[in-house]
Amino acid sequence: LLSALTVEQYAECVGRTGLEYDRPEVASLLGGALASGLTSAHVAAALRTTTAYKTQLVRRVARQVVDLAAGRRTIEAELSEWERMLARTDLDAASK
Repeated sequence: LLSALTVEQYAECVGRTGLEYDRPEVASLLGGALASGLTSAHVAAALRTTTAYKTQLVRRVARQVVDLAAGRRTIEAELSEWERMLARTDLDAASK
């Protein structure tokens, strides 16, 4: 069931997590269960469901994103300039 979540369903599951500080962990756990792999579209959609802990979410899932090289800008577009700066090291490391 979890392996076939659409981008929208994935984001809804992350967004419905009761405590925002748990969302990065939920995003990672769900991302690991996706049969097609976690994509930048999944991460960007999840980021739109939360106002806090965005950097932590990106840092937690960066190494799981299967299309990070092509989709990094999609993820970064959902972050403020400060959040992009904080997440840059993890995104760079995951891109290698």
